[in-house]
Parts: sequence; C-alpha cells; structure tokens
Amino acid sequence: MKKLGLLVTVIFAIAVPSTAASPGYTIAGLKIQPGVGAFGAVPIGSCNLVTYSGCALKTFTVENVSDVTIRIGGFAVADVDPLIAALAPSAPGTGCDFLPVVDGYWALIPGASCRITVAFSPTQKGPMRNELHIWYLDQSQPIAVVPLSGVGT
Repeated sequence: MKKLGLLVTVIFAIAVPSTAASPGYTIAGLKIQPGVGAFGAVPIGSCNLVTYSGCALKTFTVENVSDVTIRIGGFAVADVDPLIAALAPSAPGTGCDFLPVVDGYWALIPGASCRITVAFSPTQKGPMRNELHIWYLDQSQPIAVVPLSGVGT
C-alpha cells in the first residue's frame, strides 16, 4: 500500500514516521471518534487543497473525558511525501488549534472537545494508508494514533 501524505495547515504540526506508534491511545481520558478514517475511493485531482472543494473529508472529535487537563503538543498526519492528504480547517472555533494555550501547549480541559478534519486528495491511483497522530508534550511518542485509508482512482 502507498502512504497518505500531508500538507500541514496548522501551527505546530510536523511530520513523523508512521512507524513511531501503533493505533490507540496512551493517555487515560482521551477519546477520539471515529477511531478510524476510511475515505473510500476518490478521483485523482478532484480535491482543491486551498478551498477543500471536491475533497473527501473526515472529521475527528477529540474529547477529554477525564478530570484533569490534557496538554496537546501537536497533531499531524504522518509521512508527508508524496503530497496526497491535508489537515483541513474545522468549523471556525471548533478546531483543536483554537484550544487555549497554556505554557506553550494546547489545553484540553475536562469535558472539553475539539475537532480535527483531514482531507484526502490522492495524486496517484491505488490503495493508500497513513495515521493521524496527536502528541502530548513533545513529539517523542504520540498519545493517539488514528489509522487513515483511502483509494486513489
């Protein structure tokens, strides 16, 4: 399978190898829905990564169901080459990049949620896969890994 890539459109998002983690969560109280991003078949060249018109979009809700604040150091899609996916803006004010910043990290307070939207824009034919990563204080190990897949047609 080919790897999905990323055009980073949010502050602090960086690329990391997808081998850095396995699917799931490592912090109690962190909940992400849906747990998998399956984009289906998308025609090559159908997505405008400026307006996101024609893109296959998946929105993930990141929620803190614990009683302590979870700090988020960053989020991104792994493996940026070749360019075939992007973090797209969520509805104004709902994106994780709109969370309050405390000591240089986004703060997801107890009971709060935010959204991360991913666009799939294939540049080649065939099945592709990647992962959405969310980090705690640094990029050494993701606190959440969401599998992503799609097919360029």
